[in-house]
Amino acid sequence: MLHVSTLFVAGSANLDEHGAINATRIPMTWFEVDQVPLWAKVPIVLVVHAPAGGDYDPELHVVCKDPSGAPRGTLRASWHWPDEVDKASKYRCFTQELSFPIESAGEYTIGAYYDQQGKFELSTPIPITILLTQPPPVEGEGMPVAGEEVPVAGEDVPVTGEDVPVTGEGVPFAGEGVPVEYEDVPPQGEGHGG
Repeated sequence: MLHVSTLFVAGSANLDEHGAINATRIPMTWFEVDQVPLWAKVPIVLVVHAPAGGDYDPELHVVCKDPSGAPRGTLRASWHWPDEVDKASKYRCFTQELSFPIESAGEYTIGAYYDQQGKFELSTPIPITILLTQPPPVEGEGMPVAGEEVPVAGEDVPVTGEDVPVTGEGVPFAGEGVPVEYEDVPPQGEGHGG
């Protein structure tokens, strides 16, 4: 029986000459985008394994679902998978860009399924949050004016800049090297595992 060992979204991913995956910024759990709707492309890393003696011609689908649960993008992987001599199990690694439309902010999921519609799970889907970039507030609208004292209620709390990490710090967002690409039309065809 085919099992999913790993499924995640990376900042970037590719296969090397030995069939191993080189990936960066893993796992990517959220993306910040300037506008919706848009088309996104995200690198997917998938590692599967199976015991020897079966699963010689497997097929699976990586499906992205929107916050309502509707399928939005699919990659199909199928391959001939012979047993390896003197090994009880076999592994296969894939990396491919998954393209899907983003119609709204929210929590999308990406999972491995037996079918293209994403009805029969092969493994638990992973959540990917899509956030809309918030424009900076205009001076005078909720922001203190330079030089004004800001009242703080409660206990003394360290201020950013005093070795306190900022939420989301170090996590890139669209426009800062994250491979979220914008397209006017959806790509045609299906991706295939390598």
